[in-house]
Amino acid sequence: MAELKDAVKIVGIVEVTLKDAQTGEIVYREWGYNTIVAQGKAYMRRNIIQHATQYNGNYLCLSGSSTTPTDSETSVPALITPVKTATKSIVTEGGVEYMRWEATWATSEANTTIYSVAIAENSDGTGEWARYVFSSPISKTSTQELTITYSILLN
Repeated sequence: MAELKDAVKIVGIVEVTLKDAQTGEIVYREWGYNTIVAQGKAYMRRNIIQHATQYNGNYLCLSGSSTTPTDSETSVPALITPVKTATKSIVTEGGVEYMRWEATWATSEANTTIYSVAIAENSDGTGEWARYVFSSPISKTSTQELTITYSILLN
């Protein structure tokens, strides 16, 4: 087989925004690079070649786990409900095109301590694509809304 000259790099960026639901004031904001696990990379490869089984990564999941994601992780640990169906889109900013997943947890949802967020294939947290551990846990309350924006770039 010939030596490969090109390579695709996958980069995932997560934005976490916690707002006061009454005033709209940002209480907490964080950006960081997530870990795209082996299973998530496999899903993307299969989608690129239009494999018979297509993967959608429809769900954003919150987690009570602060452990560093491993490449072999296949399910979201310590899943917090409710899991959200993500709004997905292709976005171009600054001439760069990337995939975006976004969801918001309302004041009545996920009022607990949250340590990480993930993209998953299924609403029970199985079929994990990627996970990001917050730099410090978020204690969401009933006066706050949490928005997660996941961006993945194939470069």
